[in-house]
Amino acid sequence: RYVLFSHEGIVRVDSEGGNLKHLTTGDEHIFPLCSPDGQWVVYGNQGALWKIPIDGGTPVQLRNKETRSLAISRDGKWIACMGIDDPNQPEKLLVVPIKGGPPSQTFAPPPGARWQGGMDWAPDGRSLTFSAYQKGASNVWAQPLAGGPPQQLTDFESGAIYSLKWSFDGKQLA
Repeated sequence: RYVLFSHEGIVRVDSEGGNLKHLTTGDEHIFPLCSPDGQWVVYGNQGALWKIPIDGGTPVQLRNKETRSLAISRDGKWIACMGIDDPNQPEKLLVVPIKGGPPSQTFAPPPGARWQGGMDWAPDGRSLTFSAYQKGASNVWAQPLAGGPPQQLTDFESGAIYSLKWSFDGKQLA
């Protein structure tokens, strides 16, 4: 129904480009994502994680610690993000309930790698796919939610991947 974008806050327009509505104000609101049921907009603001009803209203803070690179699960129950819980520890991949609360799962980056930023839920919902940089290139990895080490999915020798997204049918990765 809508297109969301950041411009002096989060802005919603209908699919034809009309009926512009500011859901939030301020330059810090970034990466708006709509929940699969179309009821919520999830976004980052000054490092924290927030949600607001698609029709506007009072924002709800979901996480008050450093958060970036958001992805909502296909069932709409979870948000995957990069985040820091302890400033003395490195950034981790987190799975946060969309209803709020502490992360239900945390994962470290692959050995010798640093997070690049792009992430999405795998089409089957059993892993998170993300980009990580090591040895001069970014590659796509999959972190099983059941645990265990991440699995490298691509083998690029150069370049950087800053964003990635699975197609709706789950057959292609852009």
